[in-house]
Amino acid sequence: MVSSNEVKDALNVRATLNFARKHNKNLHWYYATDSHSGKVIEDQDLKQHLASLHSGKTNQRLGKLPLVIGMPVMICQNFDVEGGIVNGCPGTLKRIRFCVDEQGQRHAISCEIEAPTTTCENLPNLAAQHVAALQDTVDMCFIHPHSRKSCTIKRTQLPIIPAFAMTAHKAQGQTMERAIVDLQSCFGTESAYVMASRVKSLNGLAILRPFDKRKIQSRQSEDSRKEAKRLEYLNLHTIMRVGSGEESASAQQTLRNRYQDQLCMDNNPKNSPTSTTDSAKQLQKLQTSNEVIISRPSAATIVHASSITSTVIDEISSSMQSLNFTNKQIDPKKTIAPHAPETKTETRPLKRRIRDQSPENRKRQKTTPKKLSQELPTTFQPPTPSI
Repeated sequence: MVSSNEVKDALNVRATLNFARKHNKNLHWYYATDSHSGKVIEDQDLKQHLASLHSGKTNQRLGKLPLVIGMPVMICQNFDVEGGIVNGCPGTLKRIRFCVDEQGQRHAISCEIEAPTTTCENLPNLAAQHVAALQDTVDMCFIHPHSRKSCTIKRTQLPIIPAFAMTAHKAQGQTMERAIVDLQSCFGTESAYVMASRVKSLNGLAILRPFDKRKIQSRQSEDSRKEAKRLEYLNLHTIMRVGSGEESASAQQTLRNRYQDQLCMDNNPKNSPTSTTDSAKQLQKLQTSNEVIISRPSAATIVHASSITSTVIDEISSSMQSLNFTNKQIDPKKTIAPHAPETKTETRPLKRRIRDQSPENRKRQKTTPKKLSQELPTTFQPPTPSI
């Protein structure tokens, strides 16, 4: 089990090759059909680029699907939810129906999979717990390699992938006898917990490589914490309304202590949590209501308590040092506005300063500063008005 779809696909290709070599069976590649505006894509460079995308970018429809009869596979489409033929259902590949195009490439049409976890009725001409998976067409977005623009195409492929390796997301809810996990690739404690808890005992768990202990000691992600807080609030809110007298009083007291701002918002019908998104937004506002004011000579800056880290503190300290706010004694006689540069007051008359700053006088000062008085008129002679 890994955390990345790209690593998962690479491991599946390597494991499929080893499976075919070990069992002396043939491995075949089954290609997807990509189309845009109803036309099949024929550009070879673009086809090669689309075939190289990992399953996380293609809705689990690989451009090149390696298959060997008898190998473990996983269904990536909900064919029968009640019967258990759903996305993530594991099984063993038994048969494949395919067609061959003009270039000699195989395109899978359907396949037969033995899935022990299914409970649906047997299809005609199929054994018990044998199910059929049919090719389907899905929308796929990608970045064009030349124009760098986002494009949407339709991909037709068999909705299965090799199941030698899988992500922690796909492994949720499954129970395994043995598993090899890569804890170093985890981004949070949730993935590490899912990986390590899929097996029944420690004897069936193998760790792929050494990992940093912080991978299993870090706190939950922000999304998990927000979701847990939202569910706790909704649970207390439900108990307060439909629970017994003691339960309702206890839940009401807990709500008052923990979610005072949230209760004030619920008093307004417009702000009541009508959906998951609305309640999540309200809880996010509740989480950010705790604020700390950090004051300095220039102004007061409001910083959320949840965002104060050592990095932020270091940045604030360096900023204050650059502005000379640290260990600086201010002379009460010289009061200067914050962040305002000190300017020197000129003693020359205003008219002279305006005259000296004109572009014409600047040019004359650079060329002939000594003859400046000779070029200027000594007296002003107004023009004679015409009658």
